[in-house]
Amino acid sequence: MKKSVIMNWMREDRDAAFRWMVEKQDPGPTLELLRPNSREAVAWLVGKLEAQPAGRLTDFITRNARDLAASGMLSVEPALAAAETPAVRDALRDAFAQGVFFGEHRDLSRGLQALESLPDPAERVRMLENMEPQPEFRLASVPLWPGMSRDVRTIFPPDEQAAGLLRDTLLEWGATGDRADAIISRINRLSTP
Repeated sequence: MKKSVIMNWMREDRDAAFRWMVEKQDPGPTLELLRPNSREAVAWLVGKLEAQPAGRLTDFITRNARDLAASGMLSVEPALAAAETPAVRDALRDAFAQGVFFGEHRDLSRGLQALESLPDPAERVRMLENMEPQPEFRLASVPLWPGMSRDVRTIFPPDEQAAGLLRDTLLEWGATGDRADAIISRINRLSTP
């Protein structure tokens, strides 16, 4: 019931609803409630994030980690294009990039799309060589019944289609065969429990 009330409020007065979620709701605004389903709505949300103190931005990303990296609830390109401050752009890019550890083609594709926002292909490759799967992206809480949930692992090694996309992208970005192999091996290793 509360969820539907907030979603209706978002349609009627999203600024007031967002402000209430930030100030009163634990755990705060979630992508599930915000539903930024147009470029304009994405730009609005990114603008709201830019107006938040750094700690609230971190809280938002931590709370919405899985949805940022994998669900498609927030489109990569419009979100990064709307971000005017480097801190917000970098935080969103880094969250989206975690999709490379989720093992599925669509998630890896979102992660690589986020890294494409870096102008230098060599910097993109270095990011893949150095980034680590963050703890908040490793588990998702799956509801079992009201009041009960359990955490499940959400990262897996790339499936065959995802591994092919990763290899092709690395080569396009200038990674040599051996360097590309090392990055793919590293992502496989970090994505395996």
